[in-house]
Amino acid sequence: MKHILQMTVVAFVFGLLGPGAVMAKEKVVNYTSRGYEKYGKGDLDGAIADYNLAITQNPKDAIAYTDRGIAKYDKGDLDGCIADSTRGIELNPKLATAFSNRALAKRDKGDLEGAITDATRAIQINPKSEKAYTNRGIAKYDKGDADGALADYDRAIALNGKIAVVYSNRGLIREAKGDIKGAFDDFNRAIELDPNSYIAFFNRGLAKYRKEDANGAIADFTRAIEIRPQLAEPYNSRGFVRKARGDYDVAIADFDKAIELKPKFALPRLNRGDAKKARGDNDGAIADYTEVIALTPNDAEAYNKRGDAKSRKGDTDAAIADFDKSIELDPKYGSPYNNRAKARKLKGDLDGAIADFGKVIELFPKVASTYIARGRTYFSKEQYDLAAADLNKALEVDPKSAEAQDVIGDIAKYKNDYDGAIALYTKAVELDPTYGDGYWDRGRAHQFKGEWDLAAADYRKTMEVAPTFEYPYLHLLFVTRFARGDDAPVLEAYRKFVASHESSAWVRTLSNYCLGIGNLDDAAVLAAANKGKDAKAVEFQVASAYFFMGVQRLIAGNRTGATEYFDQSLKANPKSYAFDIRAIRAQMEAGKL
Repeated sequence: MKHILQMTVVAFVFGLLGPGAVMAKEKVVNYTSRGYEKYGKGDLDGAIADYNLAITQNPKDAIAYTDRGIAKYDKGDLDGCIADSTRGIELNPKLATAFSNRALAKRDKGDLEGAITDATRAIQINPKSEKAYTNRGIAKYDKGDADGALADYDRAIALNGKIAVVYSNRGLIREAKGDIKGAFDDFNRAIELDPNSYIAFFNRGLAKYRKEDANGAIADFTRAIEIRPQLAEPYNSRGFVRKARGDYDVAIADFDKAIELKPKFALPRLNRGDAKKARGDNDGAIADYTEVIALTPNDAEAYNKRGDAKSRKGDTDAAIADFDKSIELDPKYGSPYNNRAKARKLKGDLDGAIADFGKVIELFPKVASTYIARGRTYFSKEQYDLAAADLNKALEVDPKSAEAQDVIGDIAKYKNDYDGAIALYTKAVELDPTYGDGYWDRGRAHQFKGEWDLAAADYRKTMEVAPTFEYPYLHLLFVTRFARGDDAPVLEAYRKFVASHESSAWVRTLSNYCLGIGNLDDAAVLAAANKGKDAKAVEFQVASAYFFMGVQRLIAGNRTGATEYFDQSLKANPKSYAFDIRAIRAQMEAGKL
């Protein structure tokens, strides 16, 4: 779906011929008149019912078909609109409004050439039809011909400067061309001409959102809803802004209403899936994305988003299958390559991940985060020179990237250049004083050097800027005890954190063990480490269990027991804690521990 803000821009002028244009039997005129009146009041079902009666009494009533077609259009029945408009044209080939209305439905179905052809035919029949110029302008705009669209809107305004929706449409193009003042002038003029122009409120709401005026956008979408509560698009757009603000429950309510009003409208399902995923309901998100795929089977974005939700659930293989399909549908869509790279990395397919990150870079060479992601993957392969090249490229793209500086620091650290690493981490936190990883990594480098006080200071700063991160509490306890300092205030803060914050089961097990909560002994910790279906996760947990139990033994003065556990950690996973163990052993040999 090609929606920049994942919102549908509704901007059209349709034609209702109305009772004055009807030339038929009296009863048919009455039904058509009543249908026209019901439509004007927003009673689409009632209008369609009356048009049905009119057609039953006079099957050759081109106007009843044409007006019923636009009522069907408003209900989202594009095929019904096209069929009724076509029948109206068959009955009266010079019915310009029928051509103009059919252009609308063709445009919405993606048949832009057909829409332009129909609108042009309407203009040929009636060169003064501002509606036809407007609708042709819409199709031209969708084709990327902004200048052609603007010319059509200007012509429509020259023919009739009192039609609000034309100003609203022109405002969209002015905004797209960077004329923000002109755009708001047009939207405001549209509302001045017609205070009930839901289109103008809707489009002005979109413009306000893009200007980061979320409250103003919501107010305009709400006004559009008050004027035309039967339309799905304003609900969807208001829900989108609410979702962007993190108001997921009210956003989902808006998406629900949009779907209720327009059951075949895929976009609110896509947005509802995003909202559900954001609040952790991955199953609900997957269900919504699956419905989108059923409605629009060639929607690469829906497959990509569903793959992401599956990945979050830990269903990596199914996620990769969705990313594969997304890429097949749109090979120039960068996000599924990026997501597949992350999934492949989780599975240990580092070469596949590197290839996918490379494709993203090929498509979008000015995105620093992708160079960082590929650099981290090279780092995981211990290909440090390639990693450094990517990270330096990231800094070339974004000289203020604290993350790139931080990971270059990791490379220095893993080359045993602790002082160089500390300098790079310091640069990272200078670039972004709120970047928690920089303080955390610098603290680790100080810890590896045996600089306990400096490490403790960085861990405290990490806790300040990343208050939900549990590991700094654990390591602060260690370095305090390594330094033989007063651990009472550290223990108190650590216990308060554990009591007030949730965490993963495994990390909390380590915390409880080190704090003496629950009377966990070594056997209990190892039993917890061996729980899980993912063999790699279990392997990591066992390695970390032996490492932290080894540290506890070392603090207690049991150097032989600590060494035994460090050996067991390396045996469980040779890489997980190899660097930490090497640093601790060096400090033991130097007499710092």
